[in-house]
Order: sequence, then C-alpha cells, then structure tokens
Amino acid sequence: MQNYQFLVSQGMDPQDAMGRAFSGGVTVNTGETQTEYEKARGKGLAERMQGIQTDATSALSALTSLDVMEQAMSDPGFYSGAGGDNALLLKRVGKTLGFDVDGIDSMETFNAQSKSAALDVMGGSLGTGFSNADRDFVLDQVPNLSNTPEGNRTLIEVQRRIQQRKIDISQMARQFEAENGTLLGFDQVLAQWAAQNPVFDPGFMQGLSAAPQAAPTVRIYNPETGGFND
Repeated sequence: MQNYQFLVSQGMDPQDAMGRAFSGGVTVNTGETQTEYEKARGKGLAERMQGIQTDATSALSALTSLDVMEQAMSDPGFYSGAGGDNALLLKRVGKTLGFDVDGIDSMETFNAQSKSAALDVMGGSLGTGFSNADRDFVLDQVPNLSNTPEGNRTLIEVQRRIQQRKIDISQMARQFEAENGTLLGFDQVLAQWAAQNPVFDPGFMQGLSAAPQAAPTVRIYNPETGGFND
C-alpha cells in the first residue's frame, strides 16, 4: 500500500499504480523508522559476528593450555588428586630446603595453565557482579590439581571439544557472511547443524558412564625423596 500511495502521489494512473505496486517491481523507503531498525539490526549482527570471533580466539588459547596440561600429566612425578594444591606447596618447600624434588616443574606448569584455561573459558574474566563462588565454579569446569588424573583427562577432553566447537562456529560464520553478506539467518542454519553434529556424541557419553571408578588413594608426600608414599 505504501508503494501504491507513493506511485499515485507521483501522478501515475491508479490502475497502473495498483498493478505495479503489487508486482514487486518497486520498493520505496517511506520512513525513518525502517532505516533506524535496519541500522540497529545490522549493528546487532555485526556485534554477534565480533563475539563469535572473540570466542574463537579464546578457544585457540584454551586448546594450547589443554595440550600443555596433558603433556605435564605424563611426568612420572606429577600428582593431582586429594590435597593436590597442598602437595604442590610441600614440593615448593622441599625444593626451597634444597631437596631434589621430583615433578614440581610439571605440577607448576599444570597449575599455571589451569588458571589460564579458566580465564579463556570465561572469555578473559567474569567481570563485576560475580562472587568468589562463581569463580570457583568456573575453575571446577577445567582440569586442576584437586582432581584425580582420570578426572582431569576427562575434563581436558570435554573442554577440548567445547573449545573446538567455538572454532568451528567461527569458521561457519565467516563462510556464511562471505556468501550472504550478513549473518541474518545464520542462527537457524547453526541450530540445524548443531542438532546433527552434537559436541558430545552418544559414544563419548557412553564412555563416560562406563568409565571405571577408581578407589580413592591417600598419598603422603616424602620431602626426602621428592615423591609420594601410598
């Protein structure tokens, strides 16, 4: 109707205007409201794209941290589990006293990368408005010295899949934007793809449920040997 009224106002015969207005052959921008909406819509999509790219950058850093942590766990002197933080502290004390402490370097590396991975998962920081409990919850989602080695290996795989998914989404978004000039409609395509390609496939979930539960082991640190006695 806006097209029809515009054509009539320009002197076109009403009958001709009716045929042309509803033929799809003319588009008339008749209001500032539509322009402002389009601007806001475009800005929102641009911010969405920026957020996807930021998540992918953090994911690349997180994957590096996870690889380093997995490598550190291969050290025979590495320990994680009950009292892991205290064990690291005792190792530090032992090294300060001049003992040849085994595994301290790998545990130090693991501990540092755990904090780095947590920051990457949080996107740099939780920001204001979050409590220490919120921070601790996020830290529990990444491998740390308080978890058993088996638990840490599982968390490494879980986080690796999550971070890789962020990178995959970034690649898909760039391709979609290149082909369509905008992210409009991308979320629908992404939702369908995600449903067909779950991060945690049934095989992975079955493996988690079938994993044997190791009995808890109490280990006491021996500063003279730099190791642990069961």
